[in-house]
Amino acid sequence: MNWQQYEQYCVSWWNIKNPNQHARLSKRGPKGEDGGVDMVIETPEGVMLGQCKHYWGDKFVTVGIVKELFADMQHHKIKQGIIFTSGLFSKKALEYAKKSNIWIERLEDPDIKKFEKRKEREEAKKEAQKQHSFVHSAGFESVKIS
Repeated sequence: MNWQQYEQYCVSWWNIKNPNQHARLSKRGPKGEDGGVDMVIETPEGVMLGQCKHYWGDKFVTVGIVKELFADMQHHKIKQGIIFTSGLFSKKALEYAKKSNIWIERLEDPDIKKFEKRKEREEAKKEAQKQHSFVHSAGFESVKIS
């Protein structure tokens, strides 16, 4: 899943979880730029701006990203925001989000789950090979018991 697909995934996830609200991707410029806002969510209480960060592994959403969304909220006179990530949030990002009325949501990419499961299987296979190698190098033989 690339970043554009992840943004669409976040929009779809929000709309499924919140049927009385409507999320959509923000409008993009001619070069695909979105001005720092990936999604717009219409709620009964008003509009929310959203940012989607598609990260692999242990990459963090930093406080700078949260501040950028907050600046966009102020510019558009919007009171709430949300940041989705498939990665993690730094402690400073969490603190700034809380005081800035920005929700945070860790939404894993389904492809990341497949990748992590495949990685776990490969690591388990390597560990089994190490144990098998140890048994043979220690002079033990496997014996089939009938």
